[in-house]
Amino acid sequence: LQDLAQEAQPTANTHADFMRSFMNISLKNRSTVVDLDRWTQLGDLVLTGPPDPSTWWIGFDVAIDLSSASIWCAGMDEAGQVGMAPIEVRDGTDWLVPVISELHRAGWKIAADDDGEARTTTDALNRAGVPVKTMGVRESDLAWSDLKARIKNGTVHHTGSAAFAGALAAAVERPAGDIMRLSRRHSRRPIDPLMAGLAALHHATRPAD
Repeated sequence: LQDLAQEAQPTANTHADFMRSFMNISLKNRSTVVDLDRWTQLGDLVLTGPPDPSTWWIGFDVAIDLSSASIWCAGMDEAGQVGMAPIEVRDGTDWLVPVISELHRAGWKIAADDDGEARTTTDALNRAGVPVKTMGVRESDLAWSDLKARIKNGTVHHTGSAAFAGALAAAVERPAGDIMRLSRRHSRRPIDPLMAGLAALHHATRPAD
C-alpha cells in the first residue's frame, strides 16, 4: 500500500498513467467529469490524527450492484478550505450498519444521499436509533457542483485515495434540465466512494446542519 501511495503521487505518475498502470483502468478516448490530474495535485492533505467529529461529517453510500460500500469524511475550516478522507471502503454491505453505529457512538454526524441502494442502510440505521441526515436530488446536485468548482479553484484537499480517484474516473453525467447530474446507472463502475464523499461534503460545508 505504501508503494502504491508513492506511485500515485503526481511527482511519480500522472493520474491517467497511475490509473492505467496500477488500477487497470484505461482512460484512452474517454472524457472524464473533472480534470483528474488537477484532482491528483490536490491530494496534499495529511491527517496527523482522527478528524474532529464536532466539525467533520461522515457520509456513506452503497454501490449500485451491492458489491461494495464506502464511508467518507469531510470538513471545512474557517478559511473555506475543505478536507476529504476515506474512513472505510469494503466489499459487500453487511459491515456498514455496525461500523456506522460505532462511529455515531463516537460522536460523528452521519449523512447519506437519499437515492440509490443506500436507502436500505439509512432505514436500518434510523430503526437502530442512529440519525442520518439525508440529501435529496437538489442537494446532491449542489454538492456535485460544489465539488467540481472546488477542484477548479483549489479549495478541496484530500489524502490521495485511489478508490475516490477511480470513482471520479468512472463517473458519468447526464443532462437534467440546465444542469449535469451524476448517474450511478450510466457510470462505468460503481461510484459509491464519490457519492459518500459528496454527502459528507454537502453537510460539512453547512455548519448550521
